[in-house]
Amino acid sequence: VEAQVLETSENAAMSKAFADGAALQCLQVMCGPPGPLLCKWRYVGKFTGEYCDSAGSVVKGQGQIVDIEGVCQAMVTPDKTQVASTQLFYNVPGLIKAMVNHGAESAGDGACPVTGKSGVCPVLGISA
Repeated sequence: VEAQVLETSENAAMSKAFADGAALQCLQVMCGPPGPLLCKWRYVGKFTGEYCDSAGSVVKGQGQIVDIEGVCQAMVTPDKTQVASTQLFYNVPGLIKAMVNHGAESAGDGACPVTGKSGVCPVLGISA
């Protein structure tokens, strides 16, 4: 499984929180076209920036590792060449807990497919 290092994001809040980038890995494709594409994903990075929630509360990162997993449902165009829409599902309270704790925290039960450890990403040079 190859990880893609995300330097920018459509989501400005996450882009500011993970200022050094983060790795997004597709762990498993569960089903695909026709119909929705379902896949399990993992997002890991160092929280070095700041995150501002919708209420205006700001949390500043201390370099802690945030490692979360979720599921994505994507609908593709009829010709199957483009993604028409996506929905991401993940444990939001787990993500917030991982961001406010100052040690490595995992918000998922999975681990790096390369090392087998949570909070580790060889692509970003993050080791336990």
